Amino acid sequence: MKSSITNRTFIKKSSLNDKYFMTEIGLIPNDWKCLSIGKIIKKEKNSIKIGPFGSSLKKEILTKSGYKVYGQENVIFNNFKLGDRFISESKFNELSSNELKTGDIVLSMMGTIGKVTTVPKGIKRGIMDSHLLRLQLDENIMMPEFFIQSFWGYSSTLRQIKRLSVGGIMEGLSSSTIKQINLAVPPIYEQKKIIEILSIWDKFIDLKASIIEEKLEYKLCLMKKILNGDMRLPGFENELKKEKIKFYIKESKERNIKGIETVVLSVTNKQGFILQKDQFDRVVASKDLSNYKIVRKNQFAYNPSRINVGSIDLLKSFDVGLLSPMYVVFECLDRLLPGYLYQFLKSSSFMNIIPNLLQGSVRDSLSFDALKTIELIIPSVEEQTSIVEVLELADKEIELLKKEIEMIKLQKKGLMQLLLTGVVRVNY
Repeated sequence: MKSSITNRTFIKKSSLNDKYFMTEIGLIPNDWKCLSIGKIIKKEKNSIKIGPFGSSLKKEILTKSGYKVYGQENVIFNNFKLGDRFISESKFNELSSNELKTGDIVLSMMGTIGKVTTVPKGIKRGIMDSHLLRLQLDENIMMPEFFIQSFWGYSSTLRQIKRLSVGGIMEGLSSSTIKQINLAVPPIYEQKKIIEILSIWDKFIDLKASIIEEKLEYKLCLMKKILNGDMRLPGFENELKKEKIKFYIKESKERNIKGIETVVLSVTNKQGFILQKDQFDRVVASKDLSNYKIVRKNQFAYNPSRINVGSIDLLKSFDVGLLSPMYVVFECLDRLLPGYLYQFLKSSSFMNIIPNLLQGSVRDSLSFDALKTIELIIPSVEEQTSIVEVLELADKEIELLKKEIEMIKLQKKGLMQLLLTGVVRVNY
């Protein structure tokens, strides 16, 4: 590391003569401590607390307005504006010991366990549910900002979470297991310097994320105007009209009767087509794949029961694959480009149409016949080609920014492993 960078980031390498000692989480500097979370929280009652369970917060008591009920989605997405669950004032007063306040540390206890954040300023008053745990630290021992960085970003902590989490269908943590997790605790002045360094990376990541949001907003606005015919690309002036897409698509019912294909895929709302084993960490397909549907490159597929959350995609990354028999597979005819239809299927216009087309008694689903009734402006193939080029260029720009963020996060993660273990010390 160059001296100029070292001075600017307050980092210096530890010499081989520095003394370390062995702890439950590995070697740490001899002027640090290894403490369990139970020893760094305040001694007061409710300094560590899980939200109310069972009958205390059953669905029947939820209201359409009032005091908020916060869950793990607020922590996972770090957005305390999410969610639409409320309780009455009387119920809030009854459960007031579960209130979340600015600066509280909250952890997700189920599903994506161990995700952690602090409660931001200006949130609507409310309580946490049983999927969240609230922590209040003794700030003479550990700063909340340092806890956030070390808890989620330190590999030793993640290993401890995995070892301590229990459960059958869904893993989870408890307040007693959280107390057992050990953390490396530097002196407060060193914690401040480490926070200062890592916050620089966080600000850079946030800046890139805000640029992505702006690009996404611009692309969605552009896509809506173009697909609705409110905006035309240069050189195209012929009249446009909406037509039912049933004249431009056809269903594919090809089955894997000969058992030749073996690559089983799934369609997700965020990643599109992925290997089934990547979605479930294992192959859940039956051993006999002869009844599975074959999907080929440039064909579409969707799960009829999950299309309302965007689980529909165009196959691009595989030449051919298999899908569960429940999926609908279809393709475009000559006058409709797959890339043009794909942009429409990923638009807000399409998602707004879906609720009106769903059918079913047990679980709402979208049949292919219902999909065919959707109307869409279908310009000439030449104009479709130009539209696809413009929108795909915007997509590529956004993807490049996302990859850049992932690279920055990896770099930060590597730095964290050095700083949070004391392998690299900070100047103070």
